Amino acid sequence: MFRWLASLLALLTGCAGSLTDQVHDTSARVIEASLDAEQRTLTEADLVELPAPVQRYLHRCGAVGHPLPRNVRLQQTGRIHTEPGAKWMEFHSQQYFAAEPTAFVWYARVDGSRVHVVDQYVDGEGLLRVQLGSLLRLANAEGPTADQGEGLRYLGELVVLPGALASPVVQWEAIDERSARLTLAGTDYSGVLVFDEAGDPLRFEAERYHDEQSLVPWSGTVAGWKEVDGFRVPTELHATWHHPEGDDEYVFIEVHSFEFDATEPFERDGA
Repeated sequence: MFRWLASLLALLTGCAGSLTDQVHDTSARVIEASLDAEQRTLTEADLVELPAPVQRYLHRCGAVGHPLPRNVRLQQTGRIHTEPGAKWMEFHSQQYFAAEPTAFVWYARVDGSRVHVVDQYVDGEGLLRVQLGSLLRLANAEGPTADQGEGLRYLGELVVLPGALASPVVQWEAIDERSARLTLAGTDYSGVLVFDEAGDPLRFEAERYHDEQSLVPWSGTVAGWKEVDGFRVPTELHATWHHPEGDDEYVFIEVHSFEFDATEPFERDGA
């Protein structure tokens, strides 16, 4: 009886801090550090060593010859399911993304519920946490496999920050006129970025941990584009697991707003 009670108290103590407060504090730290970085302006000389399709895209998105944003904060909506055939869950989400430091924080709240989700890559560490309200932790993934998975998500979403494909945090290897391999500097997290006929990034392909034991082919697809503050940015993001038995497109995100060089996080969401 007492051992069970002690275990329960330990669980509640570990989860008692508001998840939204943690998200707010981490996001504020990422934003502050990004604004301390020097603001870059890409020149033609900066592009010389990059693969041809990457060079073309950086011109196409408006990143060459203009001061580049150091971070971006996004407002999104979307839907997600946990396994093939499962019910889709609608959500609202916020995201913060920076190149220096290499970091993103994604926070979502499932519509009509008190379920909160945090997905992040900060200080070289990945984290996925699902929590009900402020007390009950439903899922928690961290450690080497989470680091790899969130590092790959970071690479797949670099296109939300104009010019980030030319950042020193990315190492490139040419493949052909429509694709190139990119690796997150200082890691072995790597994948192939495929461009469409118009020159926009279309799909990021990699092998990502689906659980702690197995790597599964995975892709992040970009669709829809618009102009914000002179930069061409994507408006839709999809992610798909490519299992031997068939593809599972498990998340769809629609981006509604981009705010470059944000100075603070969004207001805290109630738990």
